[in-house]
Amino acid sequence: MDNLTLSFCRELKKWFNTSYRGKQRDLAKRLKISDKQLSNVLAERRGGSEEWRRFVAKEINIPYEEMIGQSPKGSLQKQPVYTDSDIPEIIEAQSDNIVELRHLSVVKRFINKELALSVNEDLNEIEKLKPERFQELATYIKTVAAEVRATTINKPEQKNRGSTNSK
Repeated sequence: MDNLTLSFCRELKKWFNTSYRGKQRDLAKRLKISDKQLSNVLAERRGGSEEWRRFVAKEINIPYEEMIGQSPKGSLQKQPVYTDSDIPEIIEAQSDNIVELRHLSVVKRFINKELALSVNEDLNEIEKLKPERFQELATYIKTVAAEVRATTINKPEQKNRGSTNSK
Protein backbone atom coordinates (compact mmCIF):
# COMPACT_ATOMS: atom_id res chain seq x y z
CA MET A 1 0.00 0.00 0.00
CA ASP A 2 1.43 3.38 -0.99
CA ASN A 3 1.94 6.21 1.53
CA LEU A 4 -0.99 8.29 0.26
CA THR A 5 -3.41 5.39 0.66
CA LEU A 6 -1.98 4.56 4.08
CA SER A 7 -2.40 8.18 5.16
CA PHE A 8 -6.00 8.10 3.91
CA CYS A 9 -6.75 4.95 5.95
CA ARG A 10 -5.24 6.49 9.08
CA GLU A 11 -7.20 9.74 8.65
CA LEU A 12 -10.43 7.83 8.09
CA LYS A 13 -9.76 5.74 11.21
CA LYS A 14 -9.00 8.90 13.21
CA TRP A 15 -12.24 10.51 11.97
CA PHE A 16 -14.20 7.33 12.71
CA ASN A 17 -12.85 7.10 16.27
CA THR A 18 -13.21 10.78 17.14
CA SER A 19 -16.08 12.23 15.11
CA TYR A 20 -18.41 9.49 13.93
CA ARG A 21 -21.16 8.58 16.38
CA GLY A 22 -22.77 5.67 14.56
CA LYS A 23 -22.06 2.01 14.05
CA GLN A 24 -19.39 0.74 11.70
CA ARG A 25 -21.93 -1.15 9.60
CA ASP A 26 -23.97 2.06 9.14
CA LEU A 27 -20.88 3.90 7.96
CA ALA A 28 -20.04 1.05 5.58
CA LYS A 29 -23.52 1.31 4.08
CA ARG A 30 -23.13 5.09 3.75
CA LEU A 31 -19.78 4.60 2.02
CA LYS A 32 -21.25 1.95 -0.31
CA ILE A 33 -19.03 -0.91 0.84
CA SER A 34 -19.43 -3.96 3.06
CA ASP A 35 -18.68 -3.89 6.76
CA LYS A 36 -15.74 -6.27 6.11
CA GLN A 37 -14.31 -3.93 3.45
CA LEU A 38 -14.56 -0.99 5.84
CA SER A 39 -12.90 -3.07 8.53
CA ASN A 40 -10.00 -3.73 6.14
CA VAL A 41 -9.66 -0.01 5.37
CA LEU A 42 -9.71 0.97 9.06
CA ALA A 43 -7.13 -1.76 9.79
CA GLU A 44 -4.95 -0.40 6.95
CA ARG A 45 -5.09 -3.67 4.99
CA ARG A 46 -6.92 -2.19 1.98
CA GLY A 47 -7.38 1.35 0.75
CA GLY A 48 -9.87 1.17 -2.09
CA SER A 49 -9.57 2.99 -5.40
CA GLU A 50 -8.69 6.67 -5.61
CA GLU A 51 -12.18 7.35 -6.94
CA TRP A 52 -13.72 5.70 -3.85
CA ARG A 53 -11.33 7.51 -1.49
CA ARG A 54 -12.34 10.85 -3.04
CA PHE A 55 -16.00 9.89 -2.63
CA VAL A 56 -15.38 9.08 1.05
CA ALA A 57 -13.56 12.36 1.66
CA LYS A 58 -16.47 14.26 0.15
CA GLU A 59 -19.01 12.17 2.09
CA ILE A 60 -17.36 12.88 5.46
CA ASN A 61 -16.58 16.47 4.52
CA ILE A 62 -12.78 16.37 4.80
CA PRO A 63 -10.65 17.61 1.89
CA TYR A 64 -9.13 14.65 0.05
CA GLU A 65 -5.71 16.32 0.07
CA GLU A 66 -5.86 16.52 3.84
CA MET A 67 -6.79 12.86 4.12
CA ILE A 68 -3.81 11.77 2.04
CA GLY A 69 -1.43 14.03 3.95
CA GLN A 70 -1.05 16.66 1.26
CA SER A 71 -1.82 20.29 2.08
CA PRO A 72 -4.22 21.90 -0.38
CA LYS A 73 -2.59 24.59 -2.51
CA GLY A 74 -2.60 27.96 -0.81
CA SER A 75 -3.37 26.50 2.61
CA LEU A 76 -0.08 27.51 4.16
CA GLN A 77 -1.04 30.63 6.03
CA LYS A 78 0.73 32.44 8.80
CA GLN A 79 -0.69 31.35 12.15
CA PRO A 80 -1.98 34.13 14.41
CA VAL A 81 -0.21 34.90 17.67
CA TYR A 82 -2.46 34.80 20.73
CA THR A 83 -1.98 36.29 24.17
CA ASP A 84 -3.25 34.95 27.51
CA SER A 85 -6.15 37.40 27.43
CA ASP A 86 -7.38 35.78 24.17
CA ILE A 87 -7.71 32.30 25.72
CA PRO A 88 -11.24 32.57 27.20
CA GLU A 89 -12.61 33.87 23.88
CA ILE A 90 -10.83 31.12 21.95
CA ILE A 91 -12.14 28.40 24.28
CA GLU A 92 -15.69 29.73 23.97
CA ALA A 93 -15.46 29.83 20.16
CA GLN A 94 -14.03 26.31 20.02
CA SER A 95 -16.69 24.87 22.31
CA ASP A 96 -19.38 26.50 20.14
CA ASN A 97 -17.76 24.89 17.08
CA ILE A 98 -17.66 21.49 18.79
CA VAL A 99 -21.35 21.70 19.66
CA GLU A 100 -22.17 22.74 16.09
CA LEU A 101 -20.11 19.87 14.67
CA ARG A 102 -21.83 17.39 16.98
CA HIS A 103 -25.20 18.78 15.87
CA LEU A 104 -24.28 18.41 12.20
CA SER A 105 -23.09 14.87 12.82
CA VAL A 106 -26.45 13.99 14.38
CA VAL A 107 -28.46 15.70 11.66
CA LYS A 108 -26.56 13.81 8.94
CA ARG A 109 -27.76 10.51 10.41
CA PHE A 110 -31.48 11.26 10.02
CA ILE A 111 -33.16 9.18 7.36
CA ASN A 112 -35.94 11.73 6.77
CA LYS A 113 -33.74 14.83 6.53
CA GLU A 114 -36.58 17.11 5.37
CA LEU A 115 -38.68 16.28 8.42
CA ALA A 116 -35.65 16.61 10.71
CA LEU A 117 -34.93 20.05 9.25
CA SER A 118 -38.55 21.11 9.70
CA VAL A 119 -38.60 19.92 13.32
CA ASN A 120 -35.28 21.68 14.00
CA GLU A 121 -36.66 24.94 12.61
CA ASP A 122 -39.80 24.60 14.74
CA LEU A 123 -37.73 23.91 17.84
CA ASN A 124 -35.56 26.92 17.10
CA GLU A 125 -38.62 29.16 16.86
CA ILE A 126 -40.16 27.74 20.04
CA GLU A 127 -36.89 28.25 21.93
CA LYS A 128 -36.80 31.92 20.91
CA LEU A 129 -40.49 32.68 21.52
CA LYS A 130 -41.29 30.46 24.53
CA PRO A 131 -38.14 29.14 26.23
CA GLU A 132 -40.17 27.46 29.00
CA ARG A 133 -42.18 25.46 26.41
CA PHE A 134 -38.93 24.53 24.69
CA GLN A 135 -37.65 23.10 27.99
CA GLU A 136 -40.91 21.15 28.43
CA LEU A 137 -40.53 19.69 24.92
CA ALA A 138 -36.92 18.74 25.59
CA THR A 139 -37.91 16.93 28.79
CA TYR A 140 -40.73 15.13 26.99
CA ILE A 141 -38.47 14.05 24.12
CA LYS A 142 -35.83 12.74 26.54
CA THR A 143 -38.50 10.77 28.40
CA VAL A 144 -39.82 9.19 25.20
CA ALA A 145 -36.27 8.45 24.01
CA ALA A 146 -35.47 6.71 27.31
CA GLU A 147 -38.65 4.61 27.00
CA VAL A 148 -37.79 3.63 23.42
CA ARG A 149 -34.22 2.74 24.39
CA ALA A 150 -35.45 0.66 27.33
CA THR A 151 -37.89 -1.34 25.19
CA THR A 152 -35.30 -1.76 22.42
CA ILE A 153 -32.54 -2.87 24.80
CA ASN A 154 -34.79 -5.40 26.49
CA LYS A 155 -35.78 -6.99 23.17
CA PRO A 156 -33.30 -9.58 21.87
CA GLU A 157 -32.11 -8.80 18.36
CA GLN A 158 -33.69 -11.07 15.75
CA LYS A 159 -31.09 -13.02 13.81
CA ASN A 160 -31.57 -15.35 10.89
CA ARG A 161 -29.70 -18.38 12.22
CA GLY A 162 -30.90 -20.86 9.64
CA SER A 163 -29.57 -18.99 6.62
CA THR A 164 -26.60 -20.41 4.80
CA ASN A 165 -26.38 -17.58 2.30
CA SER A 166 -23.15 -15.61 2.40
CA LYS A 167 -21.99 -12.54 0.53
